[in-house]
Amino acid sequence: MISPKAQKAAAVVIVLLLLLCLSFGGYGLFLHLTYDEDADVAENVNKEKYFDGKLWFYNEQGALLGTYTCDTENCDIGKGSTDDEAYALESYRPTENDYLPIINDRYVFINDGEGESLFLYDIVNAMAYKTNRYNSVKNYGVGIAGDHFIVSNDNNQYGVLNLTTNPYLLISINYSFIGLPNDLDENGEVISDYFVTLRDGYWNIIDKNQAVLTQGITDEIVDFNGESIIVLNSEGYYRLIDYNGRERLSEIFNELSFIGRYLNCTTLANEFYLYDITTNQEVSERYTISPTDEVLTSVDPNNNIVISINGTVVETITG
Repeated sequence: MISPKAQKAAAVVIVLLLLLCLSFGGYGLFLHLTYDEDADVAENVNKEKYFDGKLWFYNEQGALLGTYTCDTENCDIGKGSTDDEAYALESYRPTENDYLPIINDRYVFINDGEGESLFLYDIVNAMAYKTNRYNSVKNYGVGIAGDHFIVSNDNNQYGVLNLTTNPYLLISINYSFIGLPNDLDENGEVISDYFVTLRDGYWNIIDKNQAVLTQGITDEIVDFNGESIIVLNSEGYYRLIDYNGRERLSEIFNELSFIGRYLNCTTLANEFYLYDITTNQEVSERYTISPTDEVLTSVDPNNNIVISINGTVVETITG
């Protein structure tokens, strides 16, 4: 039989155990209620791009969109590349190859090991498309209208990737080169209605549906305007042709460029003049220039064409 003294001692122990359990339970509840599920996120207080083995992605307002856990130390957001300088195409030339942007708060190009190749990462769904790697991604530094990106694969074949919603190839990857002329929209992005392509030794202009609008062009396409195309031949001279590759002007030029419906023409004899494509007529005087002279044409507020040589206005053509 348990003595009253022992019963009293046991009761005290039970009460103490109950109090101890309640204390631990209350502390556990406190920790649960006060635990910040985003505590690991808050560690990157300086919002560094690379932190704790991860890439961190933020929107323009500074809110965290998501992270990517790197596989290697060679891990970063991909940089754009522009190879247009190897060709005659008059395209937009960024001053440097900068980091590619986060697209629609969802997609980003990443380099994580394996040389300089890039892959697409879906920030929202934490999905890396590592099986589709790109040797280069081009958006000209200012962006291509329509969320288009010109990409190339390991075989240096080019296509156009669209990232408006779900990724898809707008233009299949089977061209030796794809580029866009230097024509910006109201948002400062490169207009992407028509692409200049090279395949099997032929230059062409294609639309977004990959319809080929030209044929038989073996000289490099420099620029195009309406029904006219400026090309550069293997000897370094410029010609004006139509979309079927036929001559629009019999003359070849040292320099040739568009300004609206006009052509800036510099002949082999170093004479400069302005030519109206719509009327097929010379509309300015001919000016003898030297290779060091700077000839500029511009459009004034009244849509007139102003011709300047070495900073001096020499003629104004009524628009």
